[in-house]
Amino acid sequence: MIGVLMLGVVSNVSPGPLRVDGLITAVFSPFDAHGNLNLSVVPIQQRYLAATGVEWAFVGGTTGESLSLTKEERKDLLSAWLKTNISVIAHCGAEALADARELARHASASGAKAIAAMPPTFFKPATAEALAQTIAYICAAAPGLPCY
Repeated sequence: MIGVLMLGVVSNVSPGPLRVDGLITAVFSPFDAHGNLNLSVVPIQQRYLAATGVEWAFVGGTTGESLSLTKEERKDLLSAWLKTNISVIAHCGAEALADARELARHASASGAKAIAAMPPTFFKPATAEALAQTIAYICAAAPGLPCY
């Protein structure tokens, strides 16, 4: 069990709920034939999404690649998506909570509309309260953004 209950997260900022009109999709992280992140594909992905009516991209999240990418690759991937003409929700969860918080700060500073986080998957929070505090600790690094 990790010591999440002793984190003492305090945040005076309470962002409003994110109002989403339209479709959101979890986008796949593009890789080349050698397994390297291929950011040149991101604008092509975004154009396809726009052509099919998708207005929001959930980046680095539910498709599972976040566990295979370095923190810097995840920042680069988010930055590539934020350069396109689509609204972005950035997944910031990571095995190391310090990395998750850094990704949340980066998402906030870079212009993401919201962040999302899953807890660590190896040393999982042992209780619902520990889970809530873990997510709160991550989200407190981007206090002005809605967090899922």
